[in-house]
Amino acid sequence: MRGLRIDTLRRHTWLAGLALALGTGTACSGGEDGDPASSAGDDAGLGGTGGAGAGGAGGSGGSGGMNALPGCDVQDGPSFDELAAPETVYTSDSVGGPNEIALHDGSLILWDGTAVERLNLDTRELQVVAQFPGGSSGSFTLNDTHVFVIMDGQVMRAPLDATDAEPEVLLTDTVEGIEGIAGADAERVYLFHTHTGVIRAVPVTGGTAEEIFNEPDASKAWIEDGFIYYYVDTAFEGELRRAPIGGGTPELVVADYWIKSFLF
Repeated sequence: MRGLRIDTLRRHTWLAGLALALGTGTACSGGEDGDPASSAGDDAGLGGTGGAGAGGAGGSGGSGGMNALPGCDVQDGPSFDELAAPETVYTSDSVGGPNEIALHDGSLILWDGTAVERLNLDTRELQVVAQFPGGSSGSFTLNDTHVFVIMDGQVMRAPLDATDAEPEVLLTDTVEGIEGIAGADAERVYLFHTHTGVIRAVPVTGGTAEEIFNEPDASKAWIEDGFIYYYVDTAFEGELRRAPIGGGTPELVVADYWIKSFLF
């Protein structure tokens, strides 16, 4: 058995916080003329990313240039020695432990490939939110009220505060093994097709999937705070970019060859 330890969670939280700060610009100061951040857009070649933007309703991707976020630099974080001593809060019954972990309202949401569990960090009580039927490991995400799972070609959901809930099927036409969940907000769940770079949006209550984004060079994508963040391989390095979900000019977030291995 392998325990899930606080030191691992702290490292994951630190990495996620850095990625979010880079994406939203909250940790970025205004760039001065001539510094690497303010010139990143020129280095990337504005106007050279036609089709990278998020389209409107029924659209696939806007043309046009790409802006660079001002003043964004990657900073070194705390060393491992500076972190507090770990405390074991959960020990998995399986050899590999949970596949994915999310933090929500004082609880850890654990996904092991077939079930979603909720671990209260104060009481250490572990409850099964829902068991998702299927023969293969899927992927999951959550919003403020529900957890969403894609498995065996279906998108399903269950209330986050439920116990042993019966999953509700939202969509049945996903591309099994190729299309995964990129995120969810209050209105829609977002599916990313890893071979084509297409993102489809599905209403959280179920319905027809709508294509909202198409970037063939995107190898990874996720949704955060109203933006689509996506990674694009270039000739010698990679770029992390973002585009508004509702459409607009894409922006360069980070242009560094190592960013892919750092984030993914």
